[in-house]
Amino acid sequence: MDRIDLHTHSFVSDGTLSPGELIKCAKEKKLKAIALTDHDTVKGIPEAKEVAEKLEIELVAGIELAAFYQETELHIVGLDIDYTNKRLLDALYMIQNSRTIRNQEMIARMAAAGIDISMEQLMALEGDAILTRMNFANYLVHVGFTVSPDEAFAKHIGKGCPFYIPRKKITPGDAIELILSAGGIPILAHPLLYHFNQIQLAKVVKHLAESKLEGIEVYYPMNHGFDEIRMKSLADKYHLKYSGGSDYHGANKPHIDLGSGRGNLNIPYRVLEKLRQR
Repeated sequence: MDRIDLHTHSFVSDGTLSPGELIKCAKEKKLKAIALTDHDTVKGIPEAKEVAEKLEIELVAGIELAAFYQETELHIVGLDIDYTNKRLLDALYMIQNSRTIRNQEMIARMAAAGIDISMEQLMALEGDAILTRMNFANYLVHVGFTVSPDEAFAKHIGKGCPFYIPRKKITPGDAIELILSAGGIPILAHPLLYHFNQIQLAKVVKHLAESKLEGIEVYYPMNHGFDEIRMKSLADKYHLKYSGGSDYHGANKPHIDLGSGRGNLNIPYRVLEKLRQR
């Protein structure tokens, strides 16, 4: 069976492999197609595309956008986007600028608490990436302020924690419309990670479907028990297509492998084919 992975990250956002290394890894895993879906940026796609063409593996140009439904941050993945689309690039510039402002405020708050941190130090460790809270978590581990990225989120930079600062909000409808304007397929990422109850999640998915969402990730490494069946039922209820991926971040999520997640992920190529039937 031809296998695919429609949710991955490179070091252009908060993964640890370069875009080219990610494609080489996908080739080694014998994937037929892979989507690069870095957070709020398409900067890694040209390199990934070049390597994918050489290795004869299909690259799906993608992105992952953060949006807020009431007070909950949702992630909308865009697949098959035109990564040169001017409207998309202009919007990403504004989104990245708001992220930079948030990051500067987090750095100032951490420095005031006695942590040895600056934007220069953070960039020296993380490189020329779109800095996310995962990068901050890695830095806090690096300087010995916390023992693991999970603890950093739980105690220091997660919602409600001392160093948490929300970013400027866009709505899920905005994210979906932006992806559609670039010719992409908007997908709700990892629906079970938002910790909605069953009624709340159905309400959110209904709202997103009415905003022209086209699919949800029913295949995801954190699924257990009947989660996949539940998500397929939810997708069917609102006439949405199935998608999914490993959400691979390299060493930043060492328990997640490309293509196979925790070992139980197995997404066939026909999932991508059905997503493209619009």
